[in-house]
Amino acid sequence: MTAILAILGEHSGPADVRGLLGTMAYRGSEVHDVFRCPGAVLAVARDRWETQPEFAGETMIASRGDIHVVCDATLYYKADLLRQLKGAGVIPASHSSADLIAAAYEAFGAECVNVLEGDFSFCVWDTKRRQLFCGRDPFGARSTFHARIDGRLFVASTPHPMLARMGPAAKVSREGVLRAILMRYGDGTVTPWEGISELPAGSRLYADSAGVRVERYWEARGADHYARLTTDEARATLRELLDAACAERAVPQSTALAMSGGYDSTAVFSSLASAAGTIPHILSFALPDGDPGDESPYITAVAESYGTTVNWVEITGVPLYIELERRCRTRSHCHGHTLEIHNRVLARRARTLNARVLLNGHGGDNVFALESWRMADLLRRGRLVELRRYRAARGYRGWRSFVDTCLRP
Repeated sequence: MTAILAILGEHSGPADVRGLLGTMAYRGSEVHDVFRCPGAVLAVARDRWETQPEFAGETMIASRGDIHVVCDATLYYKADLLRQLKGAGVIPASHSSADLIAAAYEAFGAECVNVLEGDFSFCVWDTKRRQLFCGRDPFGARSTFHARIDGRLFVASTPHPMLARMGPAAKVSREGVLRAILMRYGDGTVTPWEGISELPAGSRLYADSAGVRVERYWEARGADHYARLTTDEARATLRELLDAACAERAVPQSTALAMSGGYDSTAVFSSLASAAGTIPHILSFALPDGDPGDESPYITAVAESYGTTVNWVEITGVPLYIELERRCRTRSHCHGHTLEIHNRVLARRARTLNARVLLNGHGGDNVFALESWRMADLLRRGRLVELRRYRAARGYRGWRSFVDTCLRP
């Protein structure tokens, strides 16, 4: 992760900018850079490992004529992006994320968010338009917050620079805290802190002398060319997409996989082995004998079939929570992931194996267990005969199951 900061309005002094970046030091602090011009400041800080080509790259602040960019980003499918840029007559200064985003903005303006593939949050200061433009990836992998304080607009990776600027005047929002705990964030206008907003996933922000405007540019939706596929064609297409995604993200000899015995992580393992041409380090938790969640036989079987071993991590002794007060100070929201400590233990083990990329199958259940969503979609589209056949073939009966599987999703 990288820490990015943009300030629109009266200049802050160098010490002030460094101090605000310092509130996000846990996201990166080893290298940093600052860009200043009348009306705007851009700043960025990251650790050296993220300057490597397969991550953010060496460019800290990309300047391209009137365009200046800071980003927290790892971009994928760069070959496709480069072809689109070449078609638009734009050649990026390098393949670093900031240079690619600057080139994409020059070529496509605000629509650049639709040609970028990856995890990203970025700020573009357009000197000619005197406009700040920000974008966040569709799945919200990189966070973005903004607030207007004392006549200046602040945009940052986390709320901490804004909280530091507010000082004792910062107030907690009860509604925002409740939303955060329930993970019902809404449209981003309400966060755990009054006056601080979050740019929602798949959204972009425009800011200039007229004010701030936020709009969504992406939403989950079907595509006609996928809807026309047969079941066999859809299965093959899903495999091709998963293969391509794994090949993009894998680093030979330096990739690890946090694995369970389910469909999701085993599918990722298969794609890594076939498409990426690398057998990842397998990491998994060793559960006590008799634990109903024990999937070790399946994990071991997969490893043996590929001639590799499993790096077992003993789950006994791993606490559910640790250092709650300290960790709360570095979170963007007031809650943490239930298995945060377990994930950190797996990450530390991956580092001992010199792994630079750790993948998992998180979210795969939503791909491989689609019955309820498929039934809800059939109902929404009025395909009642197909819905009835689908439900009957799977043994669903009664109004209660109809409500649970067709209406609630």
